[in-house]
Amino acid sequence: MRGIKTLEELNIKDNRVILRVDYNVPMTNGSIIDDERIKRGIPTIKKLLEKGAKSICIISHLGRPGGNYTPALSLKPIADHLSKLLNMPVNLSLIDDFNYEAKIVMLENIRFWKGEEKNDPEFSKRIAQFGEIYINDAFSVSHREHASIVGVPLYVKEKGIGYLFHNEYKNLKRLIENPERPFIAIIGGKKARDKIGVIKKLSTKVDKILIGGGLTFTFLKASNKEIGKSVCDYEYLDETKKLMESINNIELPEDVVVVDDISTHKIIKTVDINSIPENWYGVDIGPKTLIKYQRIIKDAKTIFWAGPMGIFEIEEFARGTRSMAEYISERTKQGLFSYIGGGDTIASIKHLGFSGKFSYESISGGAALHFIEKGTLPGIEILRG
Repeated sequence: MRGIKTLEELNIKDNRVILRVDYNVPMTNGSIIDDERIKRGIPTIKKLLEKGAKSICIISHLGRPGGNYTPALSLKPIADHLSKLLNMPVNLSLIDDFNYEAKIVMLENIRFWKGEEKNDPEFSKRIAQFGEIYINDAFSVSHREHASIVGVPLYVKEKGIGYLFHNEYKNLKRLIENPERPFIAIIGGKKARDKIGVIKKLSTKVDKILIGGGLTFTFLKASNKEIGKSVCDYEYLDETKKLMESINNIELPEDVVVVDDISTHKIIKTVDINSIPENWYGVDIGPKTLIKYQRIIKDAKTIFWAGPMGIFEIEEFARGTRSMAEYISERTKQGLFSYIGGGDTIASIKHLGFSGKFSYESISGGAALHFIEKGTLPGIEILRG
C-alpha cells in the first residue's frame, strides 16, 4: 500500500495508540448476536500489546444515534465481551471522563457526539489527544468522511493500518487489479441504487455479471416485463435501463420462484420471467437459472459474489442462495478464488452453514462496493504519506 504504514513499520513501543475499529455488530436486548467483527480485530490488538503500546484507545460506533446519547446503543456489552476475548480489562469511557490509567480504553459509541459525522476539526483534536499513533482497522467504514476516519489522523504523530484493514484491501486489490480469468461477478440483494455504479465499473473488468435476488425485478421492470408485487427500485429504473443498454455482459434469470403471499406463502411456484402473475411476489431465482449460472461459473477462476439470490431467511426461498453457495464452495476447493462480500451475503452463508468455505469472506459491506467503484476510499487516502 503506497505510502501507508503497517503495524510492522510503526514504532509502537511506549506510545499511546488510537485504534479505529468497526464493532457495529447485530444485537438484541443488549446481547451480541454475532461477534465476527470483534473477533477479526483481535490479532491487531494483540500485536499492539506485543509491540509494547503504552495504552490503546478503541473507537467504534454502533447503530445510528444521530449525535445523541442513546442507552440502547451503548458499547458497554461490547467492551465487556472484548474483555473476555482478550482476558484483560477493557474500560468503557466517555470523552470528557477518559481513563488515562487503563491499558485498554473503549470510548463510548463515537456517534453519540455530533462532531463525529460532521467531521468537526475541534472534535477530531479532542479525540487525537488520547494517542500519538492512529491505527485504522475499520475498512468497512472507511468510505465515511467522519472525524474518527479522516479527521483524527490529521492530528497525530504517526498513522497506519491494522491487520483486518490490510486483509480487506489486499483481497479487493486482487479482484480488481489482475484477476485470473474467467472472472465472474454475481450481484444480488435488493437495491439497484447500491449496485448500479458497481455493476458499471465491474462490467469493464469481468467476463460476466449474473443478476439475482430482489435486484432481478428492477432489471426485469427496466426491460418492460411485468413483475407483479416484487420488490423494485422504481426511482432507478431509468438508470438501470441505461446501464443495460450500455453494457453487454449482464445475464438475467430465466425463471423465478414466486409466492402469493410472503407472510403465509401458501402457494409457491416457479415461472418464466415473462409470466410473473399479477399481485404475486418474486422471492428467489428458479432452477433453470441455477443451471444457467452454474454452467457460466463452471470454468471461472475468480468469483465476486455480493448479494443473496433470494429471501434466504425463509427455507422455501433459500434454494437459489444455498445452491450457489454450495457450488461456489466446491469450486473453491478446486482452486477458484472466491470473494464473498456484503452484510447480507455473509449473513446468508452463515445462516445456511457455509462460513469458512470460500477464499475470502469480507465484512466490509458498502465500503468494498465503494472501493470497487471509486478505486479508493477517504479512509485510505488520509493515511498516505
